[in-house]
Amino acid sequence: NENYNILKTYLISNKSIVLLQLIFIILLIGGFIFINRIWPTSELSKDSKRELQAGFIIHRPFFSSLLISIIFSVFFYTNRPLVLAEFFVLLMLISSLVLLPGLLTKKIKIPLLLLSVLFIINVIQDFLPYQSLANRMIILLQSVATLFLLFKALQINNEFVLKPRAERFFKSLLKVFGVLMIIAFTSNIIGSVKLASFLISSTIRTLNISVIIVTIVIILNSMMVLLIKGKKAQSIPLYDELKVLIDTRIRPLINWGGFILWIISVLTYFRLLKLFQNFIERLMDTEFLVASVAISIGGIISFFLIAFFTYILVRFVKNIFKDKWVSKSGLPRGSADALSMLIRYTIVAFGIYLALNAIGVEMNKFGFMAGALGVGIGFGLQNVVLNFFAGLILTFERPFHVGDVIEVDQYMGRVTEIGVRASKMLTWDGSEVIVPNGSLITNKVVNWTLTNQKRRLVIIIRTSFDADLKKVMDILKMVATNHPNTIDHPAPMVVFNGYGSSSLDFTLYCWVDFSVSLSTKSDIAISAHESLAEAGIPVPLPVQKLHIERDNTYNTPTEL
Repeated sequence: NENYNILKTYLISNKSIVLLQLIFIILLIGGFIFINRIWPTSELSKDSKRELQAGFIIHRPFFSSLLISIIFSVFFYTNRPLVLAEFFVLLMLISSLVLLPGLLTKKIKIPLLLLSVLFIINVIQDFLPYQSLANRMIILLQSVATLFLLFKALQINNEFVLKPRAERFFKSLLKVFGVLMIIAFTSNIIGSVKLASFLISSTIRTLNISVIIVTIVIILNSMMVLLIKGKKAQSIPLYDELKVLIDTRIRPLINWGGFILWIISVLTYFRLLKLFQNFIERLMDTEFLVASVAISIGGIISFFLIAFFTYILVRFVKNIFKDKWVSKSGLPRGSADALSMLIRYTIVAFGIYLALNAIGVEMNKFGFMAGALGVGIGFGLQNVVLNFFAGLILTFERPFHVGDVIEVDQYMGRVTEIGVRASKMLTWDGSEVIVPNGSLITNKVVNWTLTNQKRRLVIIIRTSFDADLKKVMDILKMVATNHPNTIDHPAPMVVFNGYGSSSLDFTLYCWVDFSVSLSTKSDIAISAHESLAEAGIPVPLPVQKLHIERDNTYNTPTEL
């Protein structure tokens, strides 16, 4: 009665949140039904386990919606009573019991049912006195049943499709829980009932919340699959890139989010969360003096954490803008690289500001240090600064972009990266050349692919003196025009250059795409040679005339 009155009073005082949750559940159910209509599950591949899971979830919208809405409602029901929290867990367990056997394997249905029963017994057990015989018997049965569940879980194959390291962690965790159950069984026998009850309750609730979190992660990942399946989804521009983006970027975020939620749940059920928070607070408040400046451990930890997350965020932005969807998104050439560099510089600057503030450096007193640093940079690191600002100029002026073919100094190759200090270029022989940005600004750079990918081929052809000029020019023009790689505008053109020492010299001009210029030049030269041979126009042979004059002055060989 007391729990009922507490629950009733709490729900009445939070009736607006309850109403919003009911609306949220209805909207989720409607969303699942809508997705099922526009992305029919008949289009899901039966060979893909993830797509089979998505099809299973879409046909059970009520339990999927209930599970998702409850896990999100935890963040809105503040100061909720214990009975409401246990009721939420029970509802999520029921949903997981319905969904998880179909998502993984039916072999886990009985263990899940037993785990749910153990949770209900554990809730009822809170009303029993610790030292009562009934309570101690229940603890013995719970420890044995939980050991049996853990043993069965160790025998189940990798149904979660975990990586080897995650699989080893999963198996080790089950063994740790098994050891805790043995300790609980022994503690109960020797009379330490409170310890046994605590270990049993914490382990059972941790296992139950683990099942719930696994189900939620699978549901969220399956929803990502549903968003990229079906004919309507496949008609979306950049469909393939979107699919890869979800697999490589969004799924790991969902998995890591579930793992962090599990860690918090474990610390909560084993009553370690508050101790952990207090330890972190004491550690963060510990200070020591460095040259009359008080620096706290928390400041140092915050400094490195901010630096680490800044690095992760910069790498994430860099990788995002390197994906194929950026190049096909319709942005002007080079805009993605410029935007990526601008965002990364902003993140780094903001990260440095936060890191310095975290460690205790007052920015209003940083002016003198910055001035001295500026003088030192001006004298000692002027080349580095030159290259840095040259990188900014290259980013915004964009004389070349990543992927362009440029020629600088004696090197020619494709630009692979425009960095802060230097840019990288991959030459045709496979070597990578690192060119300082200052050189790219001050020296002459030839860009072969800046505004277009067209390149003019110049092919020199020589024939014998008796060849028909008009016929030769027509044949060469026809050969170039008929090649599939040549561009119609400007059209191929043949020019007669005049008489050589032993031949008639012609030059064939035509335009092709830069990526096929070498192979096309070879093909056209071969075709021209064959066509001229078929027309009876021979290749000129080099002719050299020697005039031997006899000198009568010398009459004998000895005189020569």
